[in-house]
Amino acid sequence: MTQEDLVNHPSHYVNNAIVIEPIKVLRHAPFSFGNALKYMFRAGSKENKWMDYDKAVFYLKDTRQHIKENADARRALYLFLKDWRYVLNESDKLPTIPEPEYENLESIIDRYILSAQTRKCH
Repeated sequence: MTQEDLVNHPSHYVNNAIVIEPIKVLRHAPFSFGNALKYMFRAGSKENKWMDYDKAVFYLKDTRQHIKENADARRALYLFLKDWRYVLNESDKLPTIPEPEYENLESIIDRYILSAQTRKCH
């Protein structure tokens, strides 16, 4: 019998943890970025995890290009990450990202690309 951790993980909270289906978050994401996250979330759950990571990288690169060319797309990604970063950072399928700033969106996308490429190799 394991002893309950009453300080860090009391059962009255752990047993009532909030579980959120990815689509509940991703429907708020810009299209290409949402697709990239979708493929990262599902990688390993379907027949070809390597293809899922390749698709994620494709959509992340598309997102990076789109936010360079389109100020509205940049703002949409910034607002999505600002609103949903804490939820995304709870997933073990995604990298932990810092507080988004308008100027660091490319580096956040690069962090996601590196994560997808690294996970594909393992």
